Amino acid sequence: MDDNSDTESIASRTTPQGPGEAPTMLSQRFIAATEIGRGGMGVVFRCRDVELGRDVAIKVLKGVGTELRSQLTREARLQSRLQHPSIIPVYDIERSANGNELIVMREIAGQTLRAILRKRAMARRGLLSALSRVCMAIDYAHTRKVVHRDLKPENVMMGEFGEVYVVDWGLAIELDAEVQSIGGTPGYTAPEQLEGRATELSDVFSLGKILFEILDPGDLQDAPPELLAIATRACSDDAAARPTARELADVIDRFLDGERDLALRKQLAADAADAARAALATADRRVAMREVGRALALDPDHGDARSVLRDLLTAPPAQLPPEVDEWTSRERGRAIRGAVSAASLGFILTVALLPLEAMMGVRSPGWFVTRAALAVSAIVACRLLARQARPTRAGLAVTFTLSIATISCTSLVAGPFILIPSLAVLVAASLASLGGRRWIVMTTLIGLVMIGVPFMFEYLGVVAPSYTLGDDMVIHPRLIDLPPTLAPIYFVIKEAIIIAVVGMMLARFRDTLAAAERALAVHAWQLSQLLPSKT
Repeated sequence: MDDNSDTESIASRTTPQGPGEAPTMLSQRFIAATEIGRGGMGVVFRCRDVELGRDVAIKVLKGVGTELRSQLTREARLQSRLQHPSIIPVYDIERSANGNELIVMREIAGQTLRAILRKRAMARRGLLSALSRVCMAIDYAHTRKVVHRDLKPENVMMGEFGEVYVVDWGLAIELDAEVQSIGGTPGYTAPEQLEGRATELSDVFSLGKILFEILDPGDLQDAPPELLAIATRACSDDAAARPTARELADVIDRFLDGERDLALRKQLAADAADAARAALATADRRVAMREVGRALALDPDHGDARSVLRDLLTAPPAQLPPEVDEWTSRERGRAIRGAVSAASLGFILTVALLPLEAMMGVRSPGWFVTRAALAVSAIVACRLLARQARPTRAGLAVTFTLSIATISCTSLVAGPFILIPSLAVLVAASLASLGGRRWIVMTTLIGLVMIGVPFMFEYLGVVAPSYTLGDDMVIHPRLIDLPPTLAPIYFVIKEAIIIAVVGMMLARFRDTLAAAERALAVHAWQLSQLLPSKT
């Protein structure tokens, strides 16, 4: 309607008209009340329709003359043909008391888009929704071969109840039906329109300019890229590169649909994050993990959800979940199987030395056979235990007992202070590796028992002593002879076997620990990438 009044609500202008501007009685039917708009060709009044008892808007020519009357009549007839919710309907054409032509239209209350943009009185979403409706109204006009030619924020009205109207069709033309005059508003007019060759795509150029204003040219870096792209296309100097008005509306609507979906996702994410926080407060970590996963799937940047996840991943639970207990049990079984496999290799090498011991000379055949039988039994027990997915307590007890018995018999070779301390270290190291710090006292006592019990038997005279102490230490072997030529080789081989078995056990445990440390480091790095610390 009003080309120039962009700063105030048309509905709020209440300045009464003086007698020189318009007669109070425009015709026998319409009484002028308030001027609500003024354009280049005419003035618009809010009037009272005395016959129907309603308010209407009436456009009155500023001047007189056949050409102006013809132009006003053409505008009225053209606009009346466009039956669209966003195009103000024309009710009638009247003639005033002084002979002027009057266009009678629906009276609307609201503000121009220019006024809203200047005051930033509406969120971007509402502005885009309104522009989409404008695009559809213009697309409708284009299907009727009508081009508006003067689209700008001043000619878009926003009603008080969500209505959107395209107004001031004074420069509109019917394509292929009349000779074009050059017209339009600088800054909104397409290049071809300035040459008198306006087409439907000339209106799209103007719509693109309006879209840029809605996106705020002062801060386009934060504007949605898809809207920037379509606005740039719409404002192309090459008309063929521009989208249609409907295509422009479709892009805006798709963006708004996505924005609505985003708003819903954010709300659902907030609800899930609240549920996760509540579950964490009651130590229900299973529900907390499920809900925080939902929240982050819906909104990866949700701050509260990320905070809950950080708490879940960095604070251990008061009670291990059953699944973790199960996994720990399986890993412990793997460690035990590795230890008994190494132990079985040690016993196999011990049995392999029996021919060498026989060559050195057997002093006590009974104990020699007993120790060999115990070593073979220990090998069998270790191999059976290594095949169990979860080694049983009974299997561990049998294997451990046979191992201790075999080692105790070995004290008959050279007494409790040769070979036995090394074997005690082997047993203690394996038990400590499997049981951890809580077993440290038990493993120490077992090692001491392995050395101390044979020593006490000798000290109390239950068995013959293994050593005579004086200027020289004399060994009294009871199981096999210790000839000077073979004994050193025998002891070196025995110690090498013990060292190798201990090394194998510790290497296996070290590999397991290193793998766990790497997994933990990777987990910590991934956590830092997922939940970077706030600086």
